[in-house]
Amino acid sequence: MFIRKKGFISMLVLSLLLLLSAFMTIIPFDQAEKINLLGYKALHSLSPVSTIVLIVGSIVVNYLRKRYFLTNR
Repeated sequence: MFIRKKGFISMLVLSLLLLLSAFMTIIPFDQAEKINLLGYKALHSLSPVSTIVLIVGSIVVNYLRKRYFLTNR
């Protein structure tokens, strides 16, 4: 059984927010001013790059959460 240290839930929420933000950057958005690198209007003009950066950030936060905020009993 694992013991969760203080900060475990906040790291989990941060990881999920980064992942949600990554998916939001690739959703088409008609009111956007610029066309992204994939050729359609989205929330962010650097859509594939920002999506990859946010996914990698989520993976890093998740790794740190498991490494430093969980201990075996």
